[in-house]
Amino acid sequence: MKIRNEKYWNSFSNFFKKLFNFFSEITPTELPHDYNVSLSFDEKGNPYPTIEKTIVFYKLISNHLPEITNWPEYKELRNNVILIGPYGQKWEDPDSSQFHNNYIPWLFHELYNKSQKSFHLDYSALREKYLLLENAIYEKEWIINYKSPLFNIEIETEKFDVGSNLSIHKIPQKDLTALFNVSHRTPGVTPSFYSPYIKTIISSDLAKKKEEPDSTPEVIRNNFVAIAATLTLFKRFPIIHGPIYGVRKNVWTIAQGIFFSNLGPVLNFPVNSVTLLEKEYDEVIQFYDRYKNVLESSNWLKIASERLIQYGNRYDAYDKLIDIMIIFEILFLPSDSQEVNLLSAEADSLKHSRLKSA
Repeated sequence: MKIRNEKYWNSFSNFFKKLFNFFSEITPTELPHDYNVSLSFDEKGNPYPTIEKTIVFYKLISNHLPEITNWPEYKELRNNVILIGPYGQKWEDPDSSQFHNNYIPWLFHELYNKSQKSFHLDYSALREKYLLLENAIYEKEWIINYKSPLFNIEIETEKFDVGSNLSIHKIPQKDLTALFNVSHRTPGVTPSFYSPYIKTIISSDLAKKKEEPDSTPEVIRNNFVAIAATLTLFKRFPIIHGPIYGVRKNVWTIAQGIFFSNLGPVLNFPVNSVTLLEKEYDEVIQFYDRYKNVLESSNWLKIASERLIQYGNRYDAYDKLIDIMIIFEILFLPSDSQEVNLLSAEADSLKHSRLKSA
């Protein structure tokens, strides 16, 4: 990628080089510290807590702010900086509060981590981070990577491409950690309790226009539900997918991080799992393609598919019986029957209300 704003880049580069050099001469006892509790996983995927001593970067900057603001490098960057909010909107910052409390500390922290947690700045990481900042300013579309854990199915290979922009991966440890850390802050999202069983994750990229909210698009929801339903039917075993979350890939903003869709808690989790064999991949793709084509033209099958996913998530046996009876009713009634039309209208109403709330 090519740098498009030379003034911003030069001031950005000069400032952070000066900042890292300045703190490389500070004795460790002068650095404000705290202890961060996070989750790690053993070879079997079992979680255990870890405690790490970390630098509190916003305090570090705040403690030295009077000195930093007198640097010519600081003044140059302050004149050229363009602050971008969570959806791509430009932020006005007349009192420099965002610049001091968010922009500098967060970038400093990320560059520190990219520099092997040292004050010896990695210049390639500096350029990479700046280009992400520029993309947030100048790109019209942002790329969001959406993911959802599959709680109870494994695959033989590292990756299974279901479509051109839809794949199933063996879940990396960083995704397990992300699921755990967010679950403590997000009511109803508790996949971390099942971490020993989560072996795979669905992944898909989607472009969104800048300044649009990051709510999970309906197409992603539909694709992930269709994958879970396809695998359920193919393996004849209830496959459960968890909450959908997204991470921005090609941009960096002040309001950075992981965001979850509101799918609610996992109600019932089977500890047993199945394995999708590599020799079955082509059959699954063919099954999925036919299934998706029918879903696009058949509201009644879409309702049955969603009920199938609900069935897999139910805890109460009576609720499971109701789901399965509704599925049979939908599948065996004529497509133009009054009952199916009523269920279709209710599903459309629910879809529109969900989109409006998002």
